[in-house]
Order: sequence, then C-alpha cells, then structure tokens
Amino acid sequence: MKRLSRDAWLALFLFLLLTVFTAVSVVQQAQASLQDPPLASFSAQPQGSRALWLYLETQKLKLTDSVGTAFGVPSGIDLALVLEPTVAFTPGEWELLHNWVEDGGTLLLAGTSNVTIDLAQQLDVSFGLTPSSETAVANQTPLLHAPPLQVLDAETTLFLRPERDDFVTLLANRTGHPTAIAFAEGNGRVILTTVTEPFSNEGMHTEGNAELVLNLLNATPDLRSIWFNEWHHGIRPEAEGALTSSNWLQRTPGGRALLLVLAIILSAWCCADAILAAPCRWAKTLCAVLRWSTLPVLPI
Repeated sequence: MKRLSRDAWLALFLFLLLTVFTAVSVVQQAQASLQDPPLASFSAQPQGSRALWLYLETQKLKLTDSVGTAFGVPSGIDLALVLEPTVAFTPGEWELLHNWVEDGGTLLLAGTSNVTIDLAQQLDVSFGLTPSSETAVANQTPLLHAPPLQVLDAETTLFLRPERDDFVTLLANRTGHPTAIAFAEGNGRVILTTVTEPFSNEGMHTEGNAELVLNLLNATPDLRSIWFNEWHHGIRPEAEGALTSSNWLQRTPGGRALLLVLAIILSAWCCADAILAAPCRWAKTLCAVLRWSTLPVLPI
C-alpha cells in the first residue's frame, strides 16, 4: 500500500482546517439568525416586546405590525411605535414618517442605538451620557397618572438634550435631565424616550413598568390603533426569491463557503494520483529554469 507523501498530508490537513473554519462560520451564522432584533413585537426573547403586544391587546387596542413591499405607515393608525430600530431610515423613509406625523399622527420613538440617535437629531434633540449613579428616572409631570404610577423602577444610561423649547418633560433622571419628552410636530405629536427596558418582555414583569408604558402611549389623543414598525428591525415580506431550505447553500455566506470546501476536496480527490506520482513536478521545473538562468554567459 502506497503511503501518503508529506505534501499530501499537508494538503489533507489544510482541507480539514478549512472545513472546520467553515463549520464554525455556519454555526455562528445560525446562532446570529436565532437572535431576534431588540423590542421586536414578535419576539418572546427577554429583550423582545411580545409581552407588550399581549398587554395592549387586553386594553382593547387595535394592533398591527404589517410590512408592505415598501415602507409606509398603514392607514387608520393613531400611534406608530418605533422601538429600538436596528436598520437605518433612508431619507425617503424618514420624510414619509415625518410627513405622517405632521399630518396628525403620533410617533413614539424609544431607544439608545445609533439609529435612534440619528432620528432624534432630525427632531433637534441630541443625547447625553448619564453617570452610572444617576440612571434612575422619576415622573416629572402630572400627565403620567393614567393609570396611576404607584411604583417607578426604570433606569437609562442616556438622557435627552432638546435643542428646542416647545417640549414637555415626562421623565427625568436624578440630575434633572429629561429622559422622556413630548412635543408637537405639525398637527401631530412626538414622544421620545431613552427608557427602553419597560417595553421589553423582561421589563414588563417589573412592577410599575406596564403602567409607565401605558401612560406614555396615552399621550396619544384618542388612541385606538397602534402600528409596531418592524420594517426597521429588518423584517420584509416574503418574496419569490426568499431563503428556503432548498436554496440556503447558494444564498448564504456559510452555504457558499461549504460549497467551496466541497469543490476543493473533490478537486483534490480527483488529482490525488497526480499529487502522489509527481508532487514536486512544478518545483523541479522551477529549479531547472533557475539553474539555466544562473549559468555564466559565454563570450561570443
């Protein structure tokens, strides 16, 4: 039985190493796909907001999280919830949402991500960092008493710096900096807050958080219908070219990497005899060329 040469063993080792790296990549991608966006209305994970959805259903409110082929607020909506968006708004998407607010809609924007900060800047509000000892928030207005807030145990590491003077402070941290404000925008209204934990599944179990969220929502005049914006959590309607179990190899980075590894291994297997018979053919040719090129030049 012919033994494998050192070069063949090296090639086999590299193939195995590449296979391991590909497998790790596929596992990491699968784990990432299992992590839902923060405050997604469909997510039952601790940082999702499915519990909020179920709670609002008990308040006899009409809820929807529908997404179309293009971004837009569904008709008949009183309040648009943009909770910790993870996908940046395009200028056109922000203009559409802002126009909807100016026409009489109410926007509740809650978050601390860069996407939220960018949107707040469009509304002339910037963010500041709160010292770790001052993260607790307190009620600042009698408006937040429907339903009554017996307990308020919310915290946030960021506060708001409005560059406008037409706002009402709803919540503030211990230093008096606002953490939730409301202001008119055209014929509509904007509620902006850096307090996000009460909206989450985990936060909804904390006493007082459900009442706090409902108070913020009730700042909407004649609230009857709410839209959860999942478009900016990356949710899109399923298309003809959607990812399926039959096409994930061709359409995902991990799948394509696995195909590449299989192609390399197949090529190596097909060329195995040639590798074993003449592993140094190219090296010998190169050495011959180098030897010839270093011969002394004979005088004519």
